Amino acid sequence: MKPKKEYLSLREIQNAALEILVEFDRVCRLNGLRYSLAYGTLLGAIRHKGFIPWDDDVDVVMPRPDYERLHDMAERGEIVFPEGYLLSSDRGKKPEYPFMKLMNSAYRISSNTHFEVPYLYLDIFPVDGVVEDEKARKREERHNRTLINESMLSRWPTIAGFWRVPVRIFSFFPYAVLKIFGVRRHAVEKLNRNVRKYPFEKSKECDCTNFGPIRTYAPVGWYDSYEEADFGGHKFMILTHWDEWLTMRYGDYMTPPPKKEQTNQHSYLCWRNV
Repeated sequence: MKPKKEYLSLREIQNAALEILVEFDRVCRLNGLRYSLAYGTLLGAIRHKGFIPWDDDVDVVMPRPDYERLHDMAERGEIVFPEGYLLSSDRGKKPEYPFMKLMNSAYRISSNTHFEVPYLYLDIFPVDGVVEDEKARKREERHNRTLINESMLSRWPTIAGFWRVPVRIFSFFPYAVLKIFGVRRHAVEKLNRNVRKYPFEKSKECDCTNFGPIRTYAPVGWYDSYEEADFGGHKFMILTHWDEWLTMRYGDYMTPPPKKEQTNQHSYLCWRNV
């Protein structure tokens, strides 16, 4: 008889996610890999010295050269994570997402809102160069967004709760068609090729262009300079230009949003994998 699931509280999820970030930081420092906390995780580090109180995930970004080194070293077995840690694939026959995730299989998850991997994770986004011409950049954004949507629609929903059955019924036909034709793999492959057209080292500006609808274009030079920041009682790397980056992304980032907007975008259930 399987033991009854005991779901973790938000605070417990944050502590478990922090464990993954600590391990990721250890590997990067040991191997000289550049990374920075990003998005809500960077905002949490600056405004709260840890997680945004209602947030439950961890995001980091890596310049494309370092991202590729991480992938290749892990593939060759040169990086060894603790038992139960898994680095998801962003390429091959069964890519999970167009970016990598470091997962800890000690914690299972099921999302109310997202198409997720089965284990608690940290998102690792590559930073790529972008074309300088504004019109060409807009075309690239539209093209990439289409490929991102195709890759997401071809995932089987892991929705939990009341909407689980209706969502799966509604999703079955498009999922089956896209699965048969291998749309996710092809979409991710095309997206990965597309975002690499403008090499990071030779570009003037860059961003994580392979996921999400919002762009935060920054000078490539910003990703050459880092400093440490406190986050949950540990020190992690952030861009030295964190203030400019956060201002571009969020505006007045030190002022928390209204209470009604303080919601968790992932909203997943998490329990220990025993």
